[in-house]
Amino acid sequence: MKRFLTVFPSAENVHLIKDVGMVPYILHREFGYASTLACYKNDQYSYLNKEVNGLKIVYIKKIFNNPFLDVLIFLLWNARKYDVMQVYHLMRAQLIWCYVFRLLRFGKGKTHLKLDTGDSIYRFKMSGITGKFVAFLLSRIDLISVETMEFFEYLNAGNILGRPVIYIPNGFDDGGTRDSIRSDQKENKILTVGRIGSYQKATEILCQAFKIFAENNAIWELQVVGPIEEEFKSFINTYFDENPGLKGRVTFTGAIQDRKQLEDYYKTAKIFALTSRSEGFPLVFLEALKFGCYIISSDVPAASDIIGRNKYGAIFPIDDYIALSKQLTDTVQHQKFEGLAEAIQNYGYERFYWSEICRKLDQLIQVK
Repeated sequence: MKRFLTVFPSAENVHLIKDVGMVPYILHREFGYASTLACYKNDQYSYLNKEVNGLKIVYIKKIFNNPFLDVLIFLLWNARKYDVMQVYHLMRAQLIWCYVFRLLRFGKGKTHLKLDTGDSIYRFKMSGITGKFVAFLLSRIDLISVETMEFFEYLNAGNILGRPVIYIPNGFDDGGTRDSIRSDQKENKILTVGRIGSYQKATEILCQAFKIFAENNAIWELQVVGPIEEEFKSFINTYFDENPGLKGRVTFTGAIQDRKQLEDYYKTAKIFALTSRSEGFPLVFLEALKFGCYIISSDVPAASDIIGRNKYGAIFPIDDYIALSKQLTDTVQHQKFEGLAEAIQNYGYERFYWSEICRKLDQLIQVK
């Protein structure tokens, strides 16, 4: 039995149902790994009881209250208990952790760096003495993966990391039971999910676009789901003061903790909209695919992968609410989503199902 360790000091309960928790959990459930997540005790981790039952958590002691040093101490005492270690993000601390893990395992331990990157990868350079040190550390890692085809092609075409990078996207899980979606379940609703009002998510762009779109599309609603930033509440109040006719058509739900309730929003929405200014691989994309939503997204790197090169959605320029309103109008006028819910869900299962993604990872671990 392979013993798999994910090191992610800042993990909270929500990370257990994201890639940080799902990769080790699926490797455990589907492929028999003994999987562990190492982190500080940042939360109560209630998802361990059901959603990722079987995944273990070990807590990193805050000896120095410094993640770099505390993880090194953790590895010094625990590295020999594991065969494979996975870390996230292209940072020197993570690269050193991987090198130390292999040293402590006398070269027998395997390491996986999951880049989980965004546009910052375009600014990554290796130069001077520091660059040589980073290149050396990268060369000692067994497997480096990235989540989007855009970054995969960029990193390999330019040999940016001085070595090959593997494409392993993020995924979704269904607990082994697929909830088949039909187009006739869908309603005239546009859905967005995220941290509402944060600068990154650019929720105001969607609100402004819907205002224009709604003038000639009276039977459509906008559902805005997620925790609302305090400073965004004044925007909401002003928005409804200036557009009283939208009060019954635009809904801000706040945070929804019940996963089944959240899934119901995806199941009934015809369109999922994402207006982010920057993203790595947003997991809301995957939920939208899982439940057959037609996706309209700002031009973030993962968007092209998710919409199947414009087959299951559309892309508009970042921060351009006029372009978004036109895209919404065009999509509805031409019924571009009509009869596609089943095909969108099938595409999601073919490309982004955690069980199949982790099957590939398992094979790579065995080979490397």
